[in-house]
Amino acid sequence: FLHIGASVGITLFPGKGQTAEDLLKQADTAMYQAKSAGRRTVIFFDDAMQRQADKRLQMHNALRGALANQELLLYFQPQHMVATGELVGAEALVRWQPEGKSLVSPTEFIPIAEKKGLMPLVDRYVIHSVCKQIRSWINLGKPIVPISINLSARHLFEQTTIAYIFQKVGEFDIPHNFLEIEVTEYGLIKDYKKTAINMMRLEQAGIEVAIDDYGTGNANLETVLSLPIKHLKID
Repeated sequence: FLHIGASVGITLFPGKGQTAEDLLKQADTAMYQAKSAGRRTVIFFDDAMQRQADKRLQMHNALRGALANQELLLYFQPQHMVATGELVGAEALVRWQPEGKSLVSPTEFIPIAEKKGLMPLVDRYVIHSVCKQIRSWINLGKPIVPISINLSARHLFEQTTIAYIFQKVGEFDIPHNFLEIEVTEYGLIKDYKKTAINMMRLEQAGIEVAIDDYGTGNANLETVLSLPIKHLKID
């Protein structure tokens, strides 16, 4: 390669593979590793890389099965008023514990869900589960505080996401003010206009919107504050 304008993955023959198909797969694996490392990066394939790729594939398949079988768990992290200690809300945190194994860290399975296109399914799973849990608490006569759900900003501009939120709120017949949407990965918003409209629809329905981890990206504060958000969580 005399000129490199993009990330490149390389494998070697003989030594790493015996067929053209094996070599192409290995070069492809190395290329994705190179892309993760940044532009104009060259990476040579090695066996450890293949083991990591196999592990990611296994986790992807297992995660898809966990979603289909409703095996993900929700933990609720309480939010207290600093001055009084009063419980004012909670944040729903999705967790995964495969049968007979220890908890899998979100730092492991969330990136895989994002790369493999499973995040919309994870988002829907959490929306459904939170609405179902709130209805259960209401039926038991428990005092309710607003529950926050983290949704990726890259999906919030999609009408299907907003429609699904309203569908589940109606299905479980829960007051809209018991739900809050926290927008994560704010810098990945694809369409600010549509996202602002969707935020306004949520806000007008009584579902508050918050920006999570502000300061980790390049979002302009003036732009953020022009949106109908109730809370700004600064990293």
